[in-house]
Amino acid sequence: MKLYVQKVCDKDKGDCLRACIATVLQIHISNLPNYHSDKYFLDWMKLLATSGIEIRYGQSCWIEGYWIASVPSKNFKGVKHSIVMKGQLVFFDPSPKKKYKIGENLLLKHKIVDGGYTFIISDITKLKTNQGNHK
Repeated sequence: MKLYVQKVCDKDKGDCLRACIATVLQIHISNLPNYHSDKYFLDWMKLLATSGIEIRYGQSCWIEGYWIASVPSKNFKGVKHSIVMKGQLVFFDPSPKKKYKIGENLLLKHKIVDGGYTFIISDITKLKTNQGNHK
């Protein structure tokens, strides 16, 4: 699995979510935008739908496979950060600076995970034809 480190480490315009989506879906990070508007989640929904993928966000996000957790940033006070999880364990932190420890069980840490992003295949016919064409 190719792991994508975030290219922008900034409290307002960081691209940790983009790096996590690129890692989980194995789409090159340069082929994905770095959304920051108030409607960023809707933008991700629309974009990923073109490849037959549905993104969901919720607090009931703990699954056995790969998913993206929203956690407190270790680099910027009061800022949320995205990391890749596999089940209950940290799989990958895209930060080039302070990081969450790989293999750390976050389920045991009281309320560290605010919620998470999971992915559903919504149209299998679009999966390979559009993958990697996001700009």
